[in-house]
Amino acid sequence: MEQLLILLGWVPVACYQIVKKESDKKWMLTGISLGAVIAPISFGLVKMIYATGILKLFGVVGLVLNIIHGPIGYMMATMAGLIKAGVALTGPELVIINLLNALLWASFYGSVGYNIDLKVASEAGAGHPVPVGASPQAG
Repeated sequence: MEQLLILLGWVPVACYQIVKKESDKKWMLTGISLGAVIAPISFGLVKMIYATGILKLFGVVGLVLNIIHGPIGYMMATMAGLIKAGVALTGPELVIINLLNALLWASFYGSVGYNIDLKVASEAGAGHPVPVGASPQAG
């Protein structure tokens, strides 16, 4: 099962390959797709810590990523009353946690990607629209 979670890592790669030449929002779309799958990928990589050899390093990377990306969804689900705190999690509860993680991290990485797109467009002089709240520069 962990291998299937790790295969989710191809989703952002495929998204980037699809939109790299056709869209001026390629980094935003890639960020959204990365954020949607980062928590399950990190959970799958954590399971590799029990492997032998070089695969243990992937497990350590997964552990660090899971420490960053995993608990946020759990905290949101317990604060919203969707799951009880301090009890063993079942499959449906893990799905709820990962859906909340996907919403949070997709919006975060999508906004980072949007800012990268703005910077690339401004450096290329593509006449990209001014972000909300910013004043257009004269000249």
